[in-house]
Amino acid sequence: MWWKKLRNYAKVMFGISMTHEEAEQYYRRYFEAYPGLKEFHDSLKDKSLREARTLEPFRRRRLWTDYPGVPQISNLPIQGTAGDIQKLAIANIYEELYRDGYNPCLSQDVRLVLNVHDELEIEAKEDKAEYAREMLERNMIAAGEYVIHDCPILADAAIVDNLAQKE
Repeated sequence: MWWKKLRNYAKVMFGISMTHEEAEQYYRRYFEAYPGLKEFHDSLKDKSLREARTLEPFRRRRLWTDYPGVPQISNLPIQGTAGDIQKLAIANIYEELYRDGYNPCLSQDVRLVLNVHDELEIEAKEDKAEYAREMLERNMIAAGEYVIHDCPILADAAIVDNLAQKE
């Protein structure tokens, strides 16, 4: 987000007031810390850009009639690719659960119950919890590695009694 939006967002969401100069400084320091991201954003400032794609092999495409701006045009390659990875992980988890004798939706032992943003939730009986945790983490990493090849892929799965215990 631009420094103007950052200033308002900090105030509304966290009650943090900052001056125009402070907001600009945070914005500038962020991109100094992440020069690759600044280069990516700068490459999207070309007003003739009208399309964005997710990464291969899926390459989903979004078209605009007018230049949408950096926040819009940068979102699809990042969030869209993350969504592609998550859908691939879900498909692989379904296959593995079926192969291991579980119905991913109906099993009382292990079942996939929730998909929200960048998280998958699996319910498992206590004696199947470690199996479910390891399978979830392994499939998330494998899906990420299938799509992204030039950086490490990490996933973190935890065993909790309920969603309120998530970290």
